Amino acid sequence: MDDAKWGQTLQGDKADETPVFEGKKITFISSNVNVATVTGAGKVTGKKKGKCVIYCITHNGIKKKVSVNVLKAK
Repeated sequence: MDDAKWGQTLQGDKADETPVFEGKKITFISSNVNVATVTGAGKVTGKKKGKCVIYCITHNGIKKKVSVNVLKAK
């Protein structure tokens, strides 16, 4: 999956599906949950320094991605 969503992990982790307005769903995936995680609502949290990709996939197959660079985690 080259393009995906704003949020959860592709490698080994399960995607998080969140209900969105009018019964539609958006799934969020992080390419590396060790670097950053993403909630079903799309909130990204840095875990440790590094880079990953957050993917967002809509109920009708529209896919987007954003690169995340965590400089310093909490």
